[in-house]
Amino acid sequence: MLHPELRSRPELTDRAAARLLPADDRKLVSRALHGLPERARCVLWHAEVEAEDPAVPAAILGVTPEDATVKATHARALLRDACMRAHRETAPDEECRRFSRLLDVALRRGDLGLDPDLREHLADCPHCRHTADQLDHSGSRLAVLLAEAVLGWGARAYLDSRPGRGRGAGRK
Repeated sequence: MLHPELRSRPELTDRAAARLLPADDRKLVSRALHGLPERARCVLWHAEVEAEDPAVPAAILGVTPEDATVKATHARALLRDACMRAHRETAPDEECRRFSRLLDVALRRGDLGLDPDLREHLADCPHCRHTADQLDHSGSRLAVLLAEAVLGWGARAYLDSRPGRGRGAGRK
């Protein structure tokens, strides 16, 4: 019953369990998501990954669908804040920590190109570049990021299998 990609094979040098982990450039969202309260994780998963009607997480959480919609909006903000906190906590140096606020503001505005110092830093810093990529929650990206944080290598196939997403919705 184990998925074929997880079975050990002599020609593979990496451990099968390692393929369950998010890629190095996706660990920020994983860390942030796992630090959220359970209710926030639940509503995010059902709203974004499963793409279900708000009535589904509402029934699980024992709230109205309107409350579930509000909780989903709040959970998205909590996730974003947790990503920024994780970025600062894992920053390799003080320069990255100094740029974190500017990075957050630029991403909220939707334009990383506004500040030349930030552009230069991003060109030279993979840590901040990965953060910028993971803070882009536009379109279906948040669903992909959340699924990768939990499912690792299996995220895209799982997203494609979700009835609420429609065929190919997880391709970003």
